[in-house]
Amino acid sequence: MARPHTMGSRSRTHAGGLSLAPVSPSRVTLQQAAQRMIPTPVMVIYGPKPATAPKLGSWRSATSLSRANLLGKAEFFVQEAPLKEPLPKAEAAAQVEQALAAKDVSQLQSAIDDAKRAGLPGSKLVKWEFELQKMYAQQAVEDAQAARDVQRLRSAVMRASRLGIDTDTLESAKKCLQVLTTEEMLRIAMRNNVTGHLQKCIDMAVSRRGDSQLIEEARALLDKSTAERALFSAMNTREVAKLDAAIKDATAAHVAPDPVEEAKWILEIERERAKERETSKEKPPKDEIEERLRTAINLQETGALLKAVKLAKRNDDAVRSMPEYSEGRCLHEESIREAEQLVALLEVDMQLPRAIRSKDQQKLKAVLTKASSWSIANEDVTEGQRLLSQIETEAKLRRAVTLRSEEQLAEALEEAIQCGVERVRLQKAEAALAQIRAAQALQKAMEGKDVDALEEAIQRAKEAGVPRSEVSKAEALVKNLSRAPSTTASRLPSKTAT
Repeated sequence: MARPHTMGSRSRTHAGGLSLAPVSPSRVTLQQAAQRMIPTPVMVIYGPKPATAPKLGSWRSATSLSRANLLGKAEFFVQEAPLKEPLPKAEAAAQVEQALAAKDVSQLQSAIDDAKRAGLPGSKLVKWEFELQKMYAQQAVEDAQAARDVQRLRSAVMRASRLGIDTDTLESAKKCLQVLTTEEMLRIAMRNNVTGHLQKCIDMAVSRRGDSQLIEEARALLDKSTAERALFSAMNTREVAKLDAAIKDATAAHVAPDPVEEAKWILEIERERAKERETSKEKPPKDEIEERLRTAINLQETGALLKAVKLAKRNDDAVRSMPEYSEGRCLHEESIREAEQLVALLEVDMQLPRAIRSKDQQKLKAVLTKASSWSIANEDVTEGQRLLSQIETEAKLRRAVTLRSEEQLAEALEEAIQCGVERVRLQKAEAALAQIRAAQALQKAMEGKDVDALEEAIQRAKEAGVPRSEVSKAEALVKNLSRAPSTTASRLPSKTAT
C-alpha cells in the first residue's frame, strides 16, 4: 500500500488538482469531479511508516503515552494539523538539532514530526525520540520537585534514572526525594508518638535539612511526650523535687491539664509529709532495694525486674546469714514474690501466643507449666491448654495407628473426639480402627472355618481396606471348604431348618 499523495507529490504528477488515493487511469474522471467538491487544504491520514524505520510506531506510541503520563494531561491526542509540505531532509535534521540544542520540548516534538514527514532514517528518528523522552522525564522530575510530591517525584526519578537525564538535575531530585522521604517518616513518627523513634527521625530531618516548621512541630510533640512521661514517673516515685520539676516541664510543654493537676495535688501531699518529718526530726530509712523493686514493678520491664529480684534476694540472704549486716535492714519477700509473679506473667503473655502460632508442643508445655505454677489464667492460657491437649491426643492417635492396637486406638479416638481434633484425622483413625477390627474378625472366621461367617468377614474386610493378601487367604479357604463334602453335608440341615 503506497502513501497517499501530498500537495507536493500531486503537483509533480497531475497539475490539475489534488488526489485522495493513488492515481489510476480508470479513476481520472471520478477524481476530477471529487476535486471540485472537496475544499483545500485537506486532512491526510498517513499509511504505513517508511521502511527505513520499522519500529518507529512503537516509539511514537510510547512517547505519546509517556508524555501524557509525565505531564498529567487528560486529553493529549489531537488531530493532525493541515498537511504541510515536507521539508528537505537536511533542513529537517537541522531543525531537530537546533531544538535539541535549545532543549525546547514542543519545538523538538514539532521538528521530529517534520523529520518523519521528510522521510529521515528510522535510526535517527529513534535517537531523537529517545532524547525527547529524556526531556519529558527531566521536565517531570522538575515539576514533581517543585510540587514537593513524594509519589510523583519517586516515580519520575526512577524513570529519569533509567533514561539517563542531566546528572545535576537527577542528583538534586534525589536529594529532594531523600528530604521528602525523611519528612514523611517524621510525620509517621509524630502520629505513632514513640519517643525514641521520634527523636531519631527528628535528628535525621535536621541532618538532611528538612522543613524547619515540621521539625519544630515534631520537637514540640517530643517535648510534650517526654514531659508527660516524666510527670507520670514522678507521680509514681512521689519525690518532691522530681514532681516539682516535672510539673514545670509539663506546664511549659502544654501537657493535658488533668495529669498536671493530679501531680500538683500529690506534690502538696508530699510537701506536707516532708514538713511533718522535719518537725519530728524523723529520718525515714531509705530502702534502696525496695525502691528498685517498686520502680521495676511499675515499669513492668522484664530485664529491670530480674535484676531487682536478684539484688533483693542477695540482700535478704546476707541479712539472714550475717547478723551484723542485718542492722537497719529488712527482708523483701513479698516484693520479690510480686516481682517474680509479674515476670512470669510478662513472659507468659509474650511466649504463649508464639507457641500457639507455631504449635510447638515442648514450648507450649513449658509456658503452660510456668502459668500453672504462678496461677495465671486468661484466654491465651485456656487456648494453649486446649491446643496442647489436642496435640498430645493427635500424637497418641498416631502411635495407636502405628501399633495397630484396637484397644489403644479406640481409647485415643474417644479422647480425640472430646478434644476437638480435626475431622480428617478422626476419619483416618476410624478407618484404621475399622480395618483392624475387620482383620481380626476375618482371622477369627478363618479359625472357625464357617463358610457363612467367612464370606461375611471377607466382605467386611474388603470394605474396610484389609490387605489383599489376607483377603485372598480367606477366599481360598472358602473355596476349599465349599469343595469338601463334609462341609456341604453339615450345611444342608441348617438350610432346611431355615
